[in-house]
Amino acid sequence: MVYELGGLQYEKMESGEAEYWIMGVAVTGGTMLTVILVILVIYKRKSTRAERQFKRLQLQLDSLESNIRNECKQGALKHTRFEFGSRHPGSGGDVSLVQSMGVDTRPTQK
Repeated sequence: MVYELGGLQYEKMESGEAEYWIMGVAVTGGTMLTVILVILVIYKRKSTRAERQFKRLQLQLDSLESNIRNECKQGALKHTRFEFGSRHPGSGGDVSLVQSMGVDTRPTQK
């Protein structure tokens, strides 16, 4: 089977028309490449800034946790000394600490 489709004809472009096409493609490609590079630079800067901020916040949180832990230990120690000193004032408890807090260390009478 053979089909004849017809003749094929080429049109010649004018000499300046091809150059405009090439220039248009080059300018469009360059513009797109520039926009993509600018977007990548902005993204990199923002992600770097976010990482620095995250690390700074993490350090602050660790410091805060450490301070709270130390204060809880000190509070528990003072509470233990207070309880021990006020219940057993004559037994060698930390009476001076309890007295400095204004607590009467004399035994209560029932």
